[in-house]
Amino acid sequence: MSSAQSRNIELVGHTDLNGHGDCMHVNVKDGYAFVGHMGGDRVGTSVVDVSDPAAPEVVAQVHTPVGTHSHKVQVVGDLLVVNHERNWEEPDASEWSAGLKVYDISDPAQPRGVGFLPMEGMGVHRMTCTELPYVYLSGSDAGYSDQFMMIVDLSDPSEPREVSRWWIPGMHVAGGERPTWSEQRRYAHHHGLPRGERLYTTWWDAGVIIFDISDIRRPRPISHLQFPEDESGCTHSALPLPGRDILVVTDESLADNCKEIRKDVRVVDISDEENPKVVGKFPRPEGDYCER
Repeated sequence: MSSAQSRNIELVGHTDLNGHGDCMHVNVKDGYAFVGHMGGDRVGTSVVDVSDPAAPEVVAQVHTPVGTHSHKVQVVGDLLVVNHERNWEEPDASEWSAGLKVYDISDPAQPRGVGFLPMEGMGVHRMTCTELPYVYLSGSDAGYSDQFMMIVDLSDPSEPREVSRWWIPGMHVAGGERPTWSEQRRYAHHHGLPRGERLYTTWWDAGVIIFDISDIRRPRPISHLQFPEDESGCTHSALPLPGRDILVVTDESLADNCKEIRKDVRVVDISDEENPKVVGKFPRPEGDYCER
């Protein structure tokens, strides 16, 4: 990392994760980093002792089933929650594990699987668990066009239990619904972030939906903010800023060298949560941004 590429950052330690350097998602707790991998080589999660930042040490690695990646991690208390999702980098795999896996990490060096919520379809892509017992995730099931929002109860970690689900009308094709959007657009739940009695969710090509989750069994949509088709796609996350009525909304880039719709970071005013409004966009860096 050269000074031309970084500022106010000093490299103090490094681990190659035992040769599995595809670091995707990280949570840190009590001197241990829990690292999610894409899992193309069967390593799903690494546990790294970072109590000495200058000498990080891998103390455990959890492998994934064939055809599966487990690239997201959430750590709350003595529980580690990871996703199981079909790994599209293994197109020849005839089966995969789909669902939510729970580990006991009271001994971080020996993660112990204690529970699993299986599901049909692709499985879980991403989940948020900041306070037990609830996990907010993108789940799947037979008869749906894509992944949808699901809330899971971990009161008994050995038996994760679905509490509720919500999908955009048109996604439940087995129930007779039909998509109202074009085949070029993907309507799928990607990520949800809770704050109090609200859940801020992103739906890929369908923008942002804000939910009232005061009744966790019946999440109620408050508003749906969609962005113009020629200006947005792959909406990834909607982050509520602490103490402010502001969401920072990101779109994900999927093509190199900016060869796609411009992907922006939007600032959304949610002071009137029934009518959220885009009030600004982050500036694009000058220079050879696309090449970088």
